[in-house]
Amino acid sequence: MGAVDAALAVAIPVGVLVLAGLLAWAGLGATGAWTVFLTAAADVWFLGHGVDVAVATTPPFTVTLALLGPALVTVLAGVRAGRRAGRTAVPGLAIAAGLLVVLAASVLLLLASAADGAGPDAPQALLLPLLVYGVAALAGLLPGRRPARRGPVAAGLRGGVGAAAAVLAAGGVAVAVLLALHLPAVVGLYESSSAGIAGGLALTVLQIALLPTVVVWAAAWFTGAGFALGAGSSVGPLGTAVGPLPSLPLLGALPQQVGGFGLAGVLVPVLAGFAVGIALKLRGDAGPGAGRLVGAALATGATAGVVLGLLALAASGAIGPGRLAEVGPDALQVAWRAAVEVGLGALIGAAVVRTRTMAEPARPMAAEMPR
Repeated sequence: MGAVDAALAVAIPVGVLVLAGLLAWAGLGATGAWTVFLTAAADVWFLGHGVDVAVATTPPFTVTLALLGPALVTVLAGVRAGRRAGRTAVPGLAIAAGLLVVLAASVLLLLASAADGAGPDAPQALLLPLLVYGVAALAGLLPGRRPARRGPVAAGLRGGVGAAAAVLAAGGVAVAVLLALHLPAVVGLYESSSAGIAGGLALTVLQIALLPTVVVWAAAWFTGAGFALGAGSSVGPLGTAVGPLPSLPLLGALPQQVGGFGLAGVLVPVLAGFAVGIALKLRGDAGPGAGRLVGAALATGATAGVVLGLLALAASGAIGPGRLAEVGPDALQVAWRAAVEVGLGALIGAAVVRTRTMAEPARPMAAEMPR
């Protein structure tokens, strides 16, 4: 079953990409070899796992921006495989079977995408998809294999991942709202592309692969770091300043002037940390003592910073030559800002609950005093 989960993790995104390409090929009059879409699907799948892909144009350039949609499918499949493996007597065998399938699929797709020296970077293509699936499988396996431990570090790790997930969720909501508010602009870009129904479908599939990357951009925006859409551009809470952009319909939802909402958006990581801080104290995950609680809050901020920083690193890079070589957030900026904001919120939340908890025992004593 581990091998089946891994096979589906590869087959689903690659199959969808190939199908969309074939529909576009048929819609354009079925000119040229259809195998070019298998090559393109393999390239997009590798890009989704952070693999650099060289493009043989004049001048040649390398795409380093990850389209995180395929990686999201791999992560979900890996976590599912890890959880199922944890319920077996030989969990290592199930995970190893999945890793072998991912490695075999990477080899086959690498062979399919190789052409004239261009295509995915071979060492990255063999390593990064394997790493994504393996880490996800371990993440699914460990909670079921280890007993819960109370301590500031363990609590901070759990809290930091939860806070990072909350910031990403806020980013997803923000992207959905912006798409709804700017729907006419998005439709206008679709119409101006003159791609037709089949071409529009292929363009939509490509944007779905890009959508998780855009959510990471939104999360970076909430930290205050913002992101770039070309050298010298900036999209952040204080405003948007960009130059000419690719005619990608998804970019029609780009916010322009956000006013006071921009500064208020920076509170999202603080509020996420605040909620985690309250949970740490109420559940007693960090153990007794103010020092351990402070340690858990700081570990929460550090973990959230590392998680969001790594995602920002994957969601930044080049999508073309020239000014398009700088796209996405600055990973270091995202990491330290998220660590400070989430950590501060966690400290405040834990302090508030601790203060109220210490004051509660005095209330019954006052009630028992004779009048």
